[in-house]
Formats: sequence, structure tokens, C-alpha cells
Amino acid sequence: MRRRSSPSRGSRAWARARWRCTSRIGCASGIPTGSCSCGWRGASAAPRDASDLLAELLRVLGADFAALPTGVEERAALYRARLADRAVLVLLDDAAAEDQVQPLIPGTPRSAVLVTSRGPLPALPGATSYALDVPPLADARDLLAGVAGAQRMAGDPEAAEAIVRSCGRLPLALRIAGARLATRPAWPPAELARRLRTASPLNELRSGPLDVRATFEASYAALSEPARRAFRLLGAVPADGVAAWTVAALAGVSAHDVDASLEELAAAGLITAGDGDAAAAPRYRMHDLLRGFAGELFATEESARSRTAALRRAAAEACARTTEAARELPPAFAPPPPGLPARTPPCPEGGAWLAAERAVLVALAVAAARTGLVREAALLAQALAPFLIVRGFHDDAVRLLGTVAEAAAEAGDTAAEIRMRLIRGDAEVDRRRAGAVAEEFRMLLARGSETGDRHAAAYALLGVAATLESDLGSALAAATMAAERFEALGDEHGLLAAWTEIAGIQFYLSRYDAAAATLRRALARAEGHSAVKSAIKSAVKSAVHSAVHRARFLRSLGIACYETGRADEAIGHYRAAIDLSRELRWSYGERVTLRRLAQAEAALGHYDTAVARLARCAEMFEDAGDAQGQAMVAYALGEISRRRGDERAALAHFTACLDRLDPLNEPVWTARARDQAARSRAALG
Repeated sequence: MRRRSSPSRGSRAWARARWRCTSRIGCASGIPTGSCSCGWRGASAAPRDASDLLAELLRVLGADFAALPTGVEERAALYRARLADRAVLVLLDDAAAEDQVQPLIPGTPRSAVLVTSRGPLPALPGATSYALDVPPLADARDLLAGVAGAQRMAGDPEAAEAIVRSCGRLPLALRIAGARLATRPAWPPAELARRLRTASPLNELRSGPLDVRATFEASYAALSEPARRAFRLLGAVPADGVAAWTVAALAGVSAHDVDASLEELAAAGLITAGDGDAAAAPRYRMHDLLRGFAGELFATEESARSRTAALRRAAAEACARTTEAARELPPAFAPPPPGLPARTPPCPEGGAWLAAERAVLVALAVAAARTGLVREAALLAQALAPFLIVRGFHDDAVRLLGTVAEAAAEAGDTAAEIRMRLIRGDAEVDRRRAGAVAEEFRMLLARGSETGDRHAAAYALLGVAATLESDLGSALAAATMAAERFEALGDEHGLLAAWTEIAGIQFYLSRYDAAAATLRRALARAEGHSAVKSAIKSAVKSAVHSAVHRARFLRSLGIACYETGRADEAIGHYRAAIDLSRELRWSYGERVTLRRLAQAEAALGHYDTAVARLARCAEMFEDAGDAQGQAMVAYALGEISRRRGDERAALAHFTACLDRLDPLNEPVWTARARDQAARSRAALG
């Protein structure tokens, strides 16, 4: 946003100045009293020349206008001579550049100059720079209330909040919104809030000479053509901040080639160059209203062909970078797309890059889908989905995959639609909403069978197995059949996912030795290399060395050991799984394994250690909003209380577990908690 520079600050006498100049909005002079309009037009498309501004200032100071020298240096010398014996504060608002400001600085120790500009003025000598953001929320509310009326805004606080939010706390926008309300006393604030929400805010944010769009247009017009195009392209991606690679991909040039344009946009105050992100790359951010303005320009000044080409380039670049960054994560729950490169050793910086770029990647995929670039959108969504699911961004994943699936359906791309629906179903299963997608997986299984897509049908069959929690025999049969199909197809990831499901079902059936055998086989496969068949061209072309798979297998192997009386061995597997989860910043894997570790420690009599660990687990589950995890912590505390001989406390914990469980989505654990609570009641008589 706007910056302030305060050069030539001398003694405190400047604060008691008898004369001041406020440019752009006019000048008020005490010699004599009155006002003058200097017409600063600092950062406009045609900013005033310093020579003309000096002439205006000298006239205010009483100089003979007819006898003024013609050169800038001579006028600056006369201006400084007139101010030499005075304490002066000069306010220069909306400066365009250093060469416009430099001649207007008095240069005496008793004077000071306050300069505002839309971008930084780094070459201004002796200046102290302050970057100003939009005002805090409370101040933004006060500004709106001060113009529209405090009582009126207090009467509808929800509408006031919505107006402030739509204005992005931009002072000019808030002044205009307040002015529109002030000139319409009978107009309810909710009506303006509705208009700002349902239409383009820029259409509503104008009142008399005040116009947000006109202000933006003036800044845009002053840019060079490369900078104008970079600004328009930024409107293609509705994300809070982007790195240079995004703009370069949209423009079809290298990141180096867009540096000058980005610097020009920052100097004009149209973007801000913030600190480095999680991947240590500088991010360029834009106010919400400016982003909307850029989006309008992208839609109106770029041809349809140009818009499509820009989004195609950006989506392809994003997909390539995402695939590279996500090498340590398991592929998505769907047949791999044709031409998928072999998975190579993990990328240590990949997780940080994905975390920094998540919003941009989602926005690019959605924009590509809505533009009709279904193939590009589907490839990017499929590459990004594993990160979103592993890191717990399930809402993002479900929305993104649903949007791309709908676009694929409209375009008649059945294969892409089925892939997106399979991955979305897996995201729902991962957050324990299997019941909500049971019918979806059955429908996808039928569609895969009808179209002859055996690969998609195998994933759908495994999805069906994951939803058969009340019929474990059928679930085991379906998962086993899916594993056989993946083996025949040469899909290593699908096979490991099927073995994970098989082991989980075997646990529920109390077949712990069988589960351990399944897990050891899977762990050996995940850690080593196995030949992959080429039954179909789109099969995975190398072994999947995924730390997420290994972390899951190690945790599950620990469970098998614990359930067969080998708590010491279980602890070793749990600790290895926790280490892998932390390396991946996979918080879900870490917290569920910590709970299991506490359970095993309690079995060895380390009750205090286990209870302390479970307290930490409870905090982690609460922070994640994971009610099922909190229920499992209560279950583990119930077991510890029983081991300590406190059956009453055990009953309280098992009851708390039941209160937090969803019987429809957690039938097995609900039944177990009820059995344990009944056992406690029986023991208590």
C-alpha cells in the first residue's frame, strides 16, 4: 500500500510549522490565509513536472510570478532561500518518483517533508521509509462509521462488517462506501453490502469525484506495456500472492524476463513485494480490489485465445513443478495419467514449496477447468491432491476435485471425470466420511466396468471395500480382488493401497497374525524395488518409494505387535513411523501414532509417561478439529484407568469416547466403546 518517507527531519520546530503545503488535494497557506490548488497529480498517468510545482509553491510564498527563473535548479534555489529562516512542514502526497520530489525538499535543518507515494522511493537521499498497510479492522470500521454515521453502522453491525470486508479495508473505498450511504439516508447498509457482494465492488465504489476504478486506471495507464501485461496476467489467478514463476508462465517468458515488470508494478504500488515464503521465494501480493481490477483487464484486454494460452502454460508449468515437489508422497487414488514420468528420489524442498504455493496451484487448476482446459486442470489436480490430503487440506481437495470433475463431465471427458471422482472419494474416506461416498464408489465401479476401464474399476472396487465397514467379510473380499487386479496391471501404488486396506480389515476381524504378514510384505515392497509389469501404457513405471506408505505400514505393524502381546516391538515400529511422519510434516500420521505409542507404553506400566503423551495427543486432535481422534484418546485413557484399577474413571473415559464418536461412520469403534463401558458398569455393580 502507500508508503511515507520523511526526509530532512531537523529539530522539533518542524512540528510547529506556520506554513504547510498539502499537494494533490490542495495547498493551504498561512501567508496570507487562503488556499491554492497545486494539481500535484503525482502518480497519475501525467504527473506534474517539478518545475511547475516549484512555480506554484513560490507563488504561494509571495514570489513575483512574472520574475521567476525558468530552470528547475534556479527555482529550487529560490524556493529554499524563501524557506531558509522558517520552520516548515511540507506534505507531498502521492509522489510519482524521486526526481519529482527532490527539488521540493527545503534542505534546512528546521524543516521536514512528509512524502506519500504508492510505491517505494528508495533513491530519495536522507529519507526514512515507512510501509503502510491497510488500516486495522477496528480503524476501518471507525472510518466507515465516521463518514456514514456511527449510529447507523451500529444499528446493523453485520452489514458494516460485510462492507468493510468487501472494501478490503482500503481507505478510499471505505470513504466512498460511507459517502454513498450518507447521501442515501433511507438506504439500509445491508443493501450496499449486498451490492458489493453480488456485483463487482468496483462498480459500486464511486461517488462524485471519488472513484476507486478511476484511481486504479490512472496508475495502470502510467505503466510501460510489459508491466501492464504483467498486471493483467495477475488477474488470471485469484490468489493472495504469487511468485515470479507464475507470472512468467502466464506470460510465456522466463522468470528473469518478468523481473523488471514486477519491480515497476511494486514501484507503482500495484503490488507489494513481501518477504520470502516458506520456500524462501519472494511473493508478490495485491489488494483484493486491485486483483478484481486486474481480472477485469485480463478478461477485456486479453483475447480469448491469449487467455487460454496463458492459463494452459501456467497449468502445465504448475503440474510439472507439483509432480517434482510431491515425489515423496504416494500418487493419487486413481489410475496414473498417460506419460507420467518415473518417480525419482524425494525432493527435500518439495513440501515447503507445495505449502507456499498451495493457494496458487488450486486457483490455477480451477481457472483452467472453468476455461475449458479440462485435461490440464485434471493433471494438475491429480498431482496436487496427495499433498492436500496428507497435509489435511481436505476441504480444498474436495472442492477442487469436484470443480474439475464437473468441468470434465460437461466436456465429455469421461476418463478425467472418473479420476477426479475417485480421488475425491478417497479424500472423503481419509477424513472418515466413507458412508457419504459409498454410493459414489459403486457408481464408479459400474461406469468403469461399462466403459472397459479395468484400471479405474480396480480403484473403485477398493473404494467400495473402504465403505463396507458393517460387512467386513465382503470388504476383505473386495480389497483382495482389487489387490489382484492392481498386481496384474502393474500398478505398484494401487497394490500398496490395497494391502493397506486389507491389513486394516484384518485388524477389525482380530486376525492380527494375518495382518502382520500382509504388512511385512507391503513394507518390503515399499522399501525395495520390484519389477513392474507393462500391462497397460499408463501403468506406474517404477517402484513407489513413499514415506507415507512406509509410515502407515510401520504404524500398522506396531498395532499387530501390540495386539499379540509384543508391546516392546510395537514401540520400535511406532517411533519409526513418528519420525517419518514428522519428516513429512504429516500431522495426522504423527498424532494417531503418538496415541498408539502411549497405549503401548501403558501396557509396559509406564502410566505417567503414557498419560502425559495422551494429553499432548488430545491437544493435537483438538487443534485439528478431529473429534474421532479425541474419542480414541479417551478410549486409551479408559484402558489406562482400568489397568490402574480405577474402573470409575475408566467408565467416564469410555463414555466420553462414545459421546465423540459418530456411530454411522465409526461402527466398529462405537461397538468396542460400548462393550468397554458395559464392562465398567458391570464391574462397578
